[in-house]
Amino acid sequence: MWACPKCHESLEDQFDSCWKCAGVGQKRDGMLNHWHEPVSTKKAIAIWLTAGILVLLVSLLLVLPGLAKGIESNDTLAGYYPYAFLSFHLFSSESVLFLLILIQFPVYGVFFGWAWSKHREFWAAFWLLGTHVVLGFSAHLLHKVDYFVNRGINPFSP
Repeated sequence: MWACPKCHESLEDQFDSCWKCAGVGQKRDGMLNHWHEPVSTKKAIAIWLTAGILVLLVSLLLVLPGLAKGIESNDTLAGYYPYAFLSFHLFSSESVLFLLILIQFPVYGVFFGWAWSKHREFWAAFWLLGTHVVLGFSAHLLHKVDYFVNRGINPFSP
């Protein structure tokens, strides 16, 4: 016999979940060893939104010295905030740039929290990191081309 840690219902050993609260236990080698309670979507989003805000603060500390030099001369901006950097080239608006800088990592956090609550952490991390790396690399190349073009140098000449 074992007691459900969630509702304290007494259950026989042959059962791995509680009939009363639908809690799911995990079996290891045929023995119930601990409970795996699903994370609610709100809790997962709150946890990862907080993590996203912390990552935003750290990334801002790393990028701020370069922002003082100007957006065009900031090479780290393209890697940390590729969405903002690429949209700045489309709209040429610093307000859009700073808005996207402020929301990028918290939005990542909300998306990952939602995926975590649905047990899709691997695919969410794969998608976030993959798109960030691809866009970051693209933005970094665009930044190098801009650097040469602004100085009158053809970056594609042999």
